[in-house]
Amino acid sequence: MINEKTVGRGSKKLKGGVKMKKLIVGLMAVGLVGMMAGTAMGASTTGVTVNLYITPVVIVDLEISPTYYDFSSIDLGTSTGSLTGLNVKVGDEGTVGIKLEKAVWGDDGWDVTLSSAVQDGFDLWALTRTTWSVHPEVAEYTTGSVHEFDETALFTYNNLTQYGSSTQMTLDINEETNLWLRLDMPFKATESRQQKLQVRVRASAK
Repeated sequence: MINEKTVGRGSKKLKGGVKMKKLIVGLMAVGLVGMMAGTAMGASTTGVTVNLYITPVVIVDLEISPTYYDFSSIDLGTSTGSLTGLNVKVGDEGTVGIKLEKAVWGDDGWDVTLSSAVQDGFDLWALTRTTWSVHPEVAEYTTGSVHEFDETALFTYNNLTQYGSSTQMTLDINEETNLWLRLDMPFKATESRQQKLQVRVRASAK
């Protein structure tokens, strides 16, 4: 009898222990849910910035019309400016605004590296101006490197600048300007034949 009672009491303890374990597990679960809820309630509301970087693929297109100018007959040792401007704009295929540079590309029998005060030397100038009906006077081409072509060598670019300014000329899509030129003739020349000077205007994306 004693043995049976002892076994009976042991069974009750076992049942009580199982119930206690269930209670503890339940309380732990409730505590975990509470912690999760607390974390959610304390989340940042300021947000995090994400930087996106994109390099667009563009088409640079320059159009100049006409592509020549005839100074006609000019006395040696004098200076003259173009009387009509050459139209400069972003070409139809262009998808981006442009900035402009200029260079002497050919000097024929003359020498771009020589001053106009020297035999067969010359000085060449260029500027942009949007007023079509009024050409710049010779004196309006700024003395120095602002409007002059680089004369250190052929194929050497420097900025094509605006009238009355040292600012590089830029054009947006659907914008246009005109190109004006000034030529300082050589003091003396080796020969009297017509000379063909070539200049080049180069565009790059803004």
